Amino acid sequence: MATDKTLHPHGAGSHAPLVDAQEMPACYPIKGDADSMLYHRPDSQNYGATIAEVWFDSPSAAEAAGFALAPRHSENGVSADYEPGGSRHPCSAETVNASRKAIEAGSGVVVAGLAPLGGGVSDVHPYGAGSHAPLADPLEMPVCYPIKGNIDSMLYHRPDSQNYGATIAEIWFDSPLAAEAAGFAFAPRHSNIGVSADYEPGGSRHPCAIAAVNANRSAVIGAAALKAGGSTTVDGDSSAGLGAGAGSNTAGSDAADLDTGELDLHVAAAAGDVDVDADRDSDEDVDAAVAASPDAGSGAAGLPSNDDGAWLAGYLRKWWLLLLLLGLVLLVGVLLA
Repeated sequence: MATDKTLHPHGAGSHAPLVDAQEMPACYPIKGDADSMLYHRPDSQNYGATIAEVWFDSPSAAEAAGFALAPRHSENGVSADYEPGGSRHPCSAETVNASRKAIEAGSGVVVAGLAPLGGGVSDVHPYGAGSHAPLADPLEMPVCYPIKGNIDSMLYHRPDSQNYGATIAEIWFDSPLAAEAAGFAFAPRHSNIGVSADYEPGGSRHPCAIAAVNANRSAVIGAAALKAGGSTTVDGDSSAGLGAGAGSNTAGSDAADLDTGELDLHVAAAAGDVDVDADRDSDEDVDAAVAASPDAGSGAAGLPSNDDGAWLAGYLRKWWLLLLLLGLVLLVGVLLA
């Protein structure tokens, strides 16, 4: 996907000015003057007075775009110090490389270690995983989404904005870069002390760590993908991906040699197995099939059934009574003799 020429006019290493022209885009410390085609490092004597017409993430990016180093820089400074990861650059080489790759891929700028923004568009997340629609109370901030966006003006407000408290967010973002990736520009009247990097996940003024924001983004993207591909549950039935028919839970049924509606129930009997079709639902059918088998009612291996045991116990009780009576008669006869 092509790089957005409006936001990055000289490619991934460049950035257009924000609404507040003095505000440095995160990780772009080099100011460029498009009229003179000169660039200024932060150690330039004219750096503070220069209104950047374009920002670069490094001197080498500025030179690759055809800009030359402006005069009147510090004699102690060298351009290598202002390359990503250098001693005077605000960002690591890893962060800048990740941002460039994301810009070139068309997925927006990212922070090192932060999950990508691509995907996850839904009613709750209208600009993807880094965005969140207002809650029922429009003044309540969704967890980990501190940036307020105004859809009418397409401006976003960090918490250090003078108008932050008065602004009713029409959309929330989890970071300034997420807002910019969605096409929002930085609103004017922010603190001169704060910088956008502080409000990136894990930054000193962001309410959440990178891990928490990653969890949010991953969940949003996963939920959107799941919805697009079909749910794994349908009205409580674990059906998707388990069977060919809705509500089926017979995954691999062919391998198990089971036909839908045709399940053989094997009833063990002394004389052999009796097959009963499963579509005969009542227990009476099973009982009838068992009763129809030879020696029905017998237990396996010729052992007496419960009914046989009860009959035998009654039979023995009768014989013991007869023997007791016979013993009494014999005892009386002996006594009389």
